Amino acid sequence: MSGAVKIGKTLVLLVLLCSGLQLHAQAVQWTAFADLPDSLRRAPKPVLLFIHTDWCKYCALQDHNTFQNEQVSEKINGNFYALRLDAESRDALIFLNRNYEGAQDGYHELAEMLAKKDGQIIFPTTILLSEKLQLRERWCGFVSPAVLIPYLQGPPAAP
Repeated sequence: MSGAVKIGKTLVLLVLLCSGLQLHAQAVQWTAFADLPDSLRRAPKPVLLFIHTDWCKYCALQDHNTFQNEQVSEKINGNFYALRLDAESRDALIFLNRNYEGAQDGYHELAEMLAKKDGQIIFPTTILLSEKLQLRERWCGFVSPAVLIPYLQGPPAAP
């Protein structure tokens, strides 16, 4: 077997191994805002809301380090409905039976309402809501897996 064929086979093997590892990594399954009311009616669960922008480096870091973490994604997917809100989205949406306008010259109305701290929006903002959409926790700024995981436990087992 020539050296080029060996190198080719080795590269193919490496690609297959790497793609297999990527498939094993579990990502958060994000829910659309429009689907949330029906989902909550069918199977009530708490809600995790991630408010971000495309330009925010800490948002990207949390998206990559926290939401790609296997423990975090497994717990969110099993115990929560996860929502993403791009604070600069121009799309109107309905949340808690109220219409929120998309960003025109600033930020989305819902992002303004939920992510403001001391009159300023902080990105990212991560919010945990109960299954009745009542505020449980809110973090303004980057949230690591170590901080988030204790809050992602499922409901206690029935006796």
